[in-house]
Amino acid sequence: MPTLRPRAITALDAASDPAAQESSYLAKVVRYIPGEIVGAYLAAYNAVATATVPLQTVLWIIVAVLVVLTPVWILYATADPNKPRPVFQAIAATLSFIIWVFAIPGNPFSMMSWYQPVYGFLLLILGTFVMPILEKVFVRQGPVVASEPPSV
Repeated sequence: MPTLRPRAITALDAASDPAAQESSYLAKVVRYIPGEIVGAYLAAYNAVATATVPLQTVLWIIVAVLVVLTPVWILYATADPNKPRPVFQAIAATLSFIIWVFAIPGNPFSMMSWYQPVYGFLLLILGTFVMPILEKVFVRQGPVVASEPPSV
């Protein structure tokens, strides 16, 4: 069965499959953004924005549900029985979604007194640069093979 969305090919994937080449920085940034989840948020937001509902509460519920669904969706949509599970991509996509929500106008955070739009934009910039660094820190290239101790 083909995957439903592209995987970010990490160093671990490339190490386990000689035919695979690690994704470029730009490709990883794009693949870490959960477009399907962002689309779901936008559709839900537009559905409730003009409704007579407690907007902040409903938006928080929508965000919470989508935060829970994001890693589940990423793991399902990128499943490949011949490759390791893309756990980091699922975590990165979830963090990316939270950062994206924080950065867009009309988000549930914006209804809090401390929120300033510049915070969202700064977090968006920071997240874009930090995500590939986090990948290098948390995704290893594979098991380290220890050499045998020297014989005496």
